[in-house]
Amino acid sequence: MEKQHVLELFKLKGKNPQIECNFRMSDNEFPKTLDPERIRYLKSLNPELESSLGPKCDLNLPYICDNCLHRVLHGKFSSWTSGNELIDSFIQETQLFSPYERYPEWVPHNSLSQIKKIGEGGFGTVFSAMWSWGIKSSLEEEDKYDKTRKNVYHYRTGPCTVALKKLKGEMEFTQTFLLEVQAQFDFCHLYGITQDPSTLEYMFIMRFAPQGDLRRYLLRNFDNLTLPNKLGIAQTICAELEKIHAKGWVHGDLHSGNILLLNEENAFISDFGMCRPTDTVEAKDKVYGVISYIAPEIIRGNPYSQAGDIYSLGILLWELACGIIAFADRSHDVNLILDICDGLRPQTCHYSPLVYNDIIKVCWDPDPSKRPSASEILISIERLCKFRRSRDDFGYPNSEYLIEISGDFFKDYQSGFFDPDYDLIKYSDSEIHQQLKIAHKACRIYIKMKWKPNKPIHSEAVYTSRSFSYKSLQDEIDILLVKSNRSSIVG
Repeated sequence: MEKQHVLELFKLKGKNPQIECNFRMSDNEFPKTLDPERIRYLKSLNPELESSLGPKCDLNLPYICDNCLHRVLHGKFSSWTSGNELIDSFIQETQLFSPYERYPEWVPHNSLSQIKKIGEGGFGTVFSAMWSWGIKSSLEEEDKYDKTRKNVYHYRTGPCTVALKKLKGEMEFTQTFLLEVQAQFDFCHLYGITQDPSTLEYMFIMRFAPQGDLRRYLLRNFDNLTLPNKLGIAQTICAELEKIHAKGWVHGDLHSGNILLLNEENAFISDFGMCRPTDTVEAKDKVYGVISYIAPEIIRGNPYSQAGDIYSLGILLWELACGIIAFADRSHDVNLILDICDGLRPQTCHYSPLVYNDIIKVCWDPDPSKRPSASEILISIERLCKFRRSRDDFGYPNSEYLIEISGDFFKDYQSGFFDPDYDLIKYSDSEIHQQLKIAHKACRIYIKMKWKPNKPIHSEAVYTSRSFSYKSLQDEIDILLVKSNRSSIVG
């Protein structure tokens, strides 16, 4: 994307002086809900901007409509640069078309402090940092003269902790880099981009997850997680994946190290280094990811797909239920790859609801066409999540409510989300209710006992993403097959 293209986009949007101001202020006061100290703070945060605004926007206060804001931002394009035309063009285009809270910024590195390394993945290194600017936000208040209109005011939160992702050197200035930037903007909270002055490497500024990744969170907190907690995390993961798939993209590298936790029931997907629109994904000479999460058809050389993401989601849901990592007791080598392609899956979690286990199993179907969509899984998990609001004052399930919920859940399966011959159909309403009740009690017992799964991890089990050559894999598999007299189910 060239800078001239961005300027043309702005002309199309309406740089005409007659552009409509879509903001209406009844007076020049801050909303009455703000205390005087907050008002003084918000006033102090306003940048020194120059632009002719619409007659109802006031730059001296944080009241400005998106149309006028885009004019202001356009007027400041010449006052900053990232040093890279591709990055400049991306930021400028998103600033011209995005609302206040959504557009990313070019952020001077000196506004970031207390930078600490917190993790490293296949595509880059992640740090935490204190951002002095703070995150953009807005609030609405009903117009006291026109009840059909709302006044919107913009502000920043003040200094806050953010995450920084520094991309590996080979990722920069490539199509891969641009795809990850776009994916971060579309599916995650991309606050801005900055540059490390010592290394000249670019860094994303993103939402910080105080609870870390799902894998480490389960190791620390599994003995405190209730069934509602687990279902809440499952729901948010499914919702995030559904959003990615609904826009026609594939994540391509789902595993518990890429799921970040805000709190005990809210998670989001991160690391979009492999994320692609489905119509641009092609079969390659390498497979990338964590072996235990990679769908067998991808190991065989098929391109990454949304069905492949669903397989990975099934492993994630299993890990969330059991509290342990899939295939932790064995080496992640060609033997494991061969066994996965031959149908090996993790053992069923016996203290999870059978309904939940069945959702997991259908995600693992060896035939990608028989796996459910992300939206189908989300609807099913949401049904189970109603269980969280069905307990009485003593923490015990409300049986009548559960029967009602399980009945709705059962009808959803009957309506065709899955194959009508699928095993779940054999469950009656009361059986599903009983499954939820037993699983809830099991979690309560484990919490009281402070019990955690204690399964040692094999020294050659690898849970960070890595790449494998199809040719070298096939050569190793052929040697193994000759030794074991097995037929190939990989190539």
